[in-house]
Amino acid sequence: MRRRLTYRYLLIVFALVIQNGCSQDKFEHKEERVLTFPGETSQFDDLGAVTSFDVFVGSDNKIHLAVDTDASRYYLYSEDGGGHWSTPLKVASGKSNSKQGNDIQIAASQDKLLMVWKGQSELPGWGAAQLAVSTDRGQNWRRVESPAKGDLMQNQGYFSLAADEKGFHFFWLDDREEEGNTQGLRYAHSSNGVEWGADETIETGLCTCCWVSTTLTDTKLHALYRDEGPRDMKLVTRDLDSNRWQPSVRVGAFNWDFIGCPHQGGALTQSVDGRLHSVVWTGKEKIAGLHYLLSSDQGASWQYQYSLSGGEGQHVDLASQAGNILIAWDSQSAQGNIIQLTLKDKNDSVKKLSMSSEGFAYPRVTESGDNFRLFWTDLDKMGKKRLKTTKVKQINRKVK
Repeated sequence: MRRRLTYRYLLIVFALVIQNGCSQDKFEHKEERVLTFPGETSQFDDLGAVTSFDVFVGSDNKIHLAVDTDASRYYLYSEDGGGHWSTPLKVASGKSNSKQGNDIQIAASQDKLLMVWKGQSELPGWGAAQLAVSTDRGQNWRRVESPAKGDLMQNQGYFSLAADEKGFHFFWLDDREEEGNTQGLRYAHSSNGVEWGADETIETGLCTCCWVSTTLTDTKLHALYRDEGPRDMKLVTRDLDSNRWQPSVRVGAFNWDFIGCPHQGGALTQSVDGRLHSVVWTGKEKIAGLHYLLSSDQGASWQYQYSLSGGEGQHVDLASQAGNILIAWDSQSAQGNIIQLTLKDKNDSVKKLSMSSEGFAYPRVTESGDNFRLFWTDLDKMGKKRLKTTKVKQINRKVK
């Protein structure tokens, strides 16, 4: 009888130890959300060396990709969030002056696609806007006239496109006033990419070499650009109901006085809650670098959030997906070039991720279903730029 009780006692003690150990294990091993590259990196080998690219996500979540190789322009698409891509389709041939920072652009409006790039002229670096349109979802393309009629110098650049089911919005810079050291922000609209309204001058006296970023909501069209003095970023908004431009506002009042061109634009997007998000770069002493700002009133005012990098951070882009904001940029360190990613989720939690790159990557990010997708250029062994892409995703990871 005593032996049976002893065995039973030992079994009870053993069970309690196991249970207690499991409880401690559950308590000590928590889960956290982390940012990661969950899949393989894809490289567009068929395109060869790349000089410029742009990506646009349509209302049907189809990803449209425009690529310039200097000798030709190509169109590709993906219907599964970037996992598989169509065979590159040549849209146009001939030399171009599109380059990273002054990129080729693409946008989609229902079955229509519009591609814009910088042509080449006899003067180095000069060229007029070149347009191509497809009315059958990218199967066939044709060249169309540019709406930049008022620029007799025929030298436009730093294009930006926005689109919805009503058509295309086209922004660019040119110096038709012949100031020499500044440019003007111009705009035109088309319902089909072929027939354009008159080009409008929104503002003159701007920085000559910083790209323009745009975002489009149901009732507002926003454009982010760099002013000439001070060289801070500004936002101009068009009310789509009245078709009137509202007074421009500064996005980050850094009061940076600088003679020259930083070759750094900004990034702009809207989240599902209607707020606008922007990242801008300033070269002002002691605060040089990338800064994140937020607007809760459709760009009428901006609230500073925090610094993302020092002066080495550049070539920024950002995208929104289900309340999450992903920001990507280039930076240089003693170890080489790095692509930096920062995710601010819908709970305002911040997660970071980075990867090395050969040369400046000029990263671009887009929404991709429930995740994000990163595009960038990398140098191969011959020093040629190759276009690459990979998925960016939040996952749960156990931590002690």
